[in-house]
Amino acid sequence: MLRSAFATPFSMLTLLAGLLAGPVTSTLAADSSLVYSPVAPCRIFDTRNTGGPIAAGTSEDFYVYGDATTMFGQGGNPAGCPAPQGEPIAVHLNITVVPFGDGHIRVYPKGTALPNASTVNYKSGVNVANAVTVKTTFDPADLDLSVYSSNNAHVLADVQGYYYPKLKNVITVSAQYADFTNPIDALNAIPTTGPNVPSATNPYVIQIGPGTYDLGSNQLIMRQWVDIKGTGSREATVITGAVSAGVWGTDSALLVGASNAELTDLTIINTGSGTITIAIANNGASPKIRRVKARALGVSNNVGVYNENADPLMSNTGARGAGGTNNNYGVYNINASPSMKFVTAEASGTGSSNNYGVYNWGASSTPVMTGLIATAGAGVGQNKAIEIINNASPSILFSWMNGAGSAIDTDNTSSVKITSSTVIGGATGVTANNSCIYVADENNDPLDANCLAPPP
Repeated sequence: MLRSAFATPFSMLTLLAGLLAGPVTSTLAADSSLVYSPVAPCRIFDTRNTGGPIAAGTSEDFYVYGDATTMFGQGGNPAGCPAPQGEPIAVHLNITVVPFGDGHIRVYPKGTALPNASTVNYKSGVNVANAVTVKTTFDPADLDLSVYSSNNAHVLADVQGYYYPKLKNVITVSAQYADFTNPIDALNAIPTTGPNVPSATNPYVIQIGPGTYDLGSNQLIMRQWVDIKGTGSREATVITGAVSAGVWGTDSALLVGASNAELTDLTIINTGSGTITIAIANNGASPKIRRVKARALGVSNNVGVYNENADPLMSNTGARGAGGTNNNYGVYNINASPSMKFVTAEASGTGSSNNYGVYNWGASSTPVMTGLIATAGAGVGQNKAIEIINNASPSILFSWMNGAGSAIDTDNTSSVKITSSTVIGGATGVTANNSCIYVADENNDPLDANCLAPPP
């Protein structure tokens, strides 16, 4: 079965052993596909307050969660006992019996046969309690539990947690209480053959909890139809590592993208010490990248996001290459046409470094950039917010570009269309290839059709 492929760090029985004090009576089988949600103890019913004692040889039915009216109506907490995700499949209770004679109680899902096993054995005049984990009817329209008593007795129960089914094909990663502690292990556990392989009709999600996950020199290589999602803001979930190589492309990347997959709500930081260091590389693959920070902070050549023969969707994303002594790129497009919406592309370095906010190379580089913020500076070499060469032809709308050397640099084979944007640092190269409409400088003075200041 699919669930057996995931080596969970704890089973339900292990979890219960840590949660329950004293003997356990349970009608719930061990099943790691259930997720436990603990709650502050809450009184769900108390026959001393409502209904009177359970008569000898009879059963009474109860809800295991509900609003103030529901809980108070069965003698429980007047403020109600909310369940984290609504109707649970099972519940963890502390059951107390106030008996009038010797006997026992049995707790079981309402509507099922009376079980043979007792939950609590009691003696006359001695109050006794026990922990129990029991299935419910799993029907929000019906009562949840039945309590049978062999003798007259008051019974009260405090809920301590609820169990819910685990969502299909959702794999969790966290330092504790998750399927895996490492995102690479989570990816490797997904089947590569058979009926459960990821597909358009059988997608997977890897949900990574808050925290920092250091992959060392190992790459996180995405797969088609497997989304990778952080939790919380993009700064809450951070994946770090040190991956470098001597070639441009996926070999130098900490994270390698895949088509038909999405990367969201996390930060990728690559601090490789080799020749080329890339945070995210897409080579022939076009993932969706949303609300991501990509940081390449190596020693020589750094790229925040590298796209080659790829057309990814990038939105609300930051890409930064910084600190390298050779070349630094926020986004590097080589024969690639990503859709870039509200992307911040930054490049800065030391020594004689060249820095490019967005570098566009090749006839197939026709990206559309909307709401772009591109900056380049701090290096002794070239500092271009937008570099356009070798037949590239990007379009830029509603954007802001600032380069210490120039905002726009175009060679004699390439062109750019810029609309309703701000250009700080001017245009260089073959400026006649620029087409600028409603473009202004930092003083809001309009620039001409080639992004140049008009003559006075």
